[in-house]
Amino acid sequence: MAGYTLEQVAARRDPLTTEKWVVANGYQLPFGLPSIYVEGIDLPFLNYSVSQSILTGGINRHYAGLAEVSSFSMILYEDSSGTTVKWLDRWKSNIADPATQLHKVPREYKRDIPVELHAQDGSVALRRTLIGIWPVDTSSVSLGAVGERLIISQPFSIDNIR
Repeated sequence: MAGYTLEQVAARRDPLTTEKWVVANGYQLPFGLPSIYVEGIDLPFLNYSVSQSILTGGINRHYAGLAEVSSFSMILYEDSSGTTVKWLDRWKSNIADPATQLHKVPREYKRDIPVELHAQDGSVALRRTLIGIWPVDTSSVSLGAVGERLIISQPFSIDNIR
């Protein structure tokens, strides 16, 4: 097996680095949070389950089943005014009425968000749109006397990605 020369390895395109994923610049998240509050995001992928397995000719053959996009999380910055928590409260009040807990229709709480991966030169290398997202399972936030910066890891449900 032939190996690669040091020159070939050095000539590869600039690497895409994890800190270059951003919610599209200047975009305002649904219900009013500026995209600058997003410090990180897990990019989900479309996955297929195995629908069935059939034994033919002594070989087990697998076939694609349902398509599904895994949930994902955003790492959100919190400021001294509680902007992120208030934003989550606004979004969640569109999922169910806080007083009655009666659920609202999906068009009132599901939203699409554009996400971009930027190359080293700042150009957009890859663009995806997260379809039908909404916040789920907000966990508790640790508060302490140490004075660490407060961030919130917020999981989201997602319908699709394109």
